[in-house]
Amino acid sequence: MGETANGSPQAGRTKVIFLAWEKLRIIYNLILTAIVLGFIIYDPLMRVWGLRYLLALVYLCLVANVLFLAGPAVEAYAAWLGFKTTVLRLVLFALGTVLAGLLACCVMSGALLPFRHLGSF
Repeated sequence: MGETANGSPQAGRTKVIFLAWEKLRIIYNLILTAIVLGFIIYDPLMRVWGLRYLLALVYLCLVANVLFLAGPAVEAYAAWLGFKTTVLRLVLFALGTVLAGLLACCVMSGALLPFRHLGSF
């Protein structure tokens, strides 16, 4: 009872955790998109980026989504250890989103320009 096809109840729980995080990923990406668009709309210089900078931005979007996987991985591990993870999910999501938002602001403001060694953007 409560077992999945592979015989592990934890596998079913892990699937539920990752599916819940996939719903949060939509909110996460909307928040980061709003930050980036805010910089583009309110700073006229942002509209004249070169192709390299736009490619770097796409790269950073992919990195942000890969790093997002830390949340469900930590929650799944905590669940495996027997912890109740509902509050943990919200805390991890909030902290991760704030950190990603701050990093997005730093990158967009020019404080952390990726691939600076490639030349002018």
